[in-house]
Amino acid sequence: MRVRGFLMTLGLLLAGLPLWAIQVTVSHATFYTNDSNGRTANITLSWRAAASNLHYTTDQAGKWVTTLQCILRWSDHTGILAEKVFKVNTPERSSQEEARNQIIGDQYAYTMPPGKYHVELILFEMKKQGELFQYTDSIIIPPFAEDSLRLSSVELLDTSWEAVSDVVYARNNRIDIPLASDFVDDTKTYLHFYYETYRGNNFKGKSGPYFIKTYISTKPYGSPVIGYEKADSLTGNERDIHYGEFPIENLSSGNYYLNVVIADKYSWVQDKQCIFFQRFNTRKKEVKNVENISAPTTLEKEPDSNGVTHVFDLTTTFVGKYTPVQVKAILRMLSLIADPGENLIINGFLSKPDELYSKYFIYNFWEKRNKKDPGKAWLDYAEKIKEVNRIFSNGRIPGYMTDRGRIYIQYGKPNDRIIVNNENGSNPYEVWQYYSSEKTGLDGLFLFYKPARTLSGYQLLHSTFPDEKRNPNWRSFLYLNNLTSGYNNENSQAEQLIGNK
Repeated sequence: MRVRGFLMTLGLLLAGLPLWAIQVTVSHATFYTNDSNGRTANITLSWRAAASNLHYTTDQAGKWVTTLQCILRWSDHTGILAEKVFKVNTPERSSQEEARNQIIGDQYAYTMPPGKYHVELILFEMKKQGELFQYTDSIIIPPFAEDSLRLSSVELLDTSWEAVSDVVYARNNRIDIPLASDFVDDTKTYLHFYYETYRGNNFKGKSGPYFIKTYISTKPYGSPVIGYEKADSLTGNERDIHYGEFPIENLSSGNYYLNVVIADKYSWVQDKQCIFFQRFNTRKKEVKNVENISAPTTLEKEPDSNGVTHVFDLTTTFVGKYTPVQVKAILRMLSLIADPGENLIINGFLSKPDELYSKYFIYNFWEKRNKKDPGKAWLDYAEKIKEVNRIFSNGRIPGYMTDRGRIYIQYGKPNDRIIVNNENGSNPYEVWQYYSSEKTGLDGLFLFYKPARTLSGYQLLHSTFPDEKRNPNWRSFLYLNNLTSGYNNENSQAEQLIGNK
């Protein structure tokens, strides 16, 4: 009641006064801990005040200081849950200039169950109560699904360094000071960020491994800005912490999103988070929205030592001649040999076509694999696609889109290919044996079969290779004993080659 009374009195005191707010930025993020009581959500609220706009006076020791009054309130649909009124004293500085160049901020952590919350933060200087800053926001904490992979919020960092301390910014034996703002000016050459990943207590992870992709785009989860994307594998730990950064010295002024996506080996998204930021860079021109760029054929490069800006003309490269339909087909072809991060980008282009940036991606894809002659690398791969199409196309589906075509491209030509078309009591099938595949260098085999009355051709039924389809019940699909009673499957070539492998 005393706090509520103070707030009401404050409202009366400030009524009618001009509210020239002090300059403050606020951010919040949600992280999770797992203890004996189950999964707990922790909301961290951070604020940063512009030190140069505060009004400092000297104390008895002759040091320059000021005091901020802070009022913090949490509520939900039932009413006020928590209120706190306290003072924040700025550090003592020897001069007014030092005081105006320091970092002034604070951070608070609250444990909350799932639900929707309303937070209100009020800040003002004790000697300048008319200059009031007020912040309000709604925060939703969804229930944590224990049978899933999950991401925390993504938090932008101002600075971070290794240190053991008990200050409010301490975590993971580091001091992490949040940016507490979505504005990144040209004094910053790196975008630093932090997030956590969690495996639920009931998560089975049968379709692992899993991968994390971080990238910058101009729309939430949109196409990556070229050169600002990373991919890495995810460990099997219950909780992992992640520190990341992107060099942004050459990132043009504009509005952006930092995206973090967890996907499995098939590029199925498990969870994703993004955070908005605005880049102001006086050294670069403003960026156009790459989601809406139509079709210029050149990309500006940095000016050379003579100040001349050169352009990279796509029409002079191997990708210049391809139509949008052909570009889409090429992206599908590349997905067979792309890494998980590249496949996330490819899937984005396939679902939301962008001719220009798709072509840049294709060019960069091959330049990464053959910097001297990316065009030759593409032509060599295209010849392999033609070979696969010639061997495995079934009239309706290109060869590279079939199961046998994919395996041929990813693992190379099998050492032995046993084709069985007329074995009594079974569907037509093939067994491919590898003694040292191009992809893994391991021995293994693949079993393909052609189900009766199907138009889709041969399907992968079973394999002994890691991360490929393993089906211990392959016999129930391959054999037709229910139609040809009395046949002994022990004479099958599949039994002789595969058995219980």
